Amino acid sequence: VHDSASKLDLELLSKEIAELDLYIEIAHSIREDQKSFALLNALEQGFARMSGMGAPRKAVIFTESRRTQEYLARFLEA
Repeated sequence: VHDSASKLDLELLSKEIAELDLYIEIAHSIREDQKSFALLNALEQGFARMSGMGAPRKAVIFTESRRTQEYLARFLEA
């Protein structure tokens, strides 16, 4: 069946591909992960307050993704 609803709009598809290519280019240009640095800053502030109370230097970070856990472990160890 070759009705107009089932045909691909190649111009629209080409525009979507160009937009995705732009997003990929932007993603590759990011040199610093701002969320990780914000987490590091929050941990430093929390540890400073905990130190003032004599509390141990411990934190629990929740994430759903094992990949994110591994990334954060490497980031924080560095």
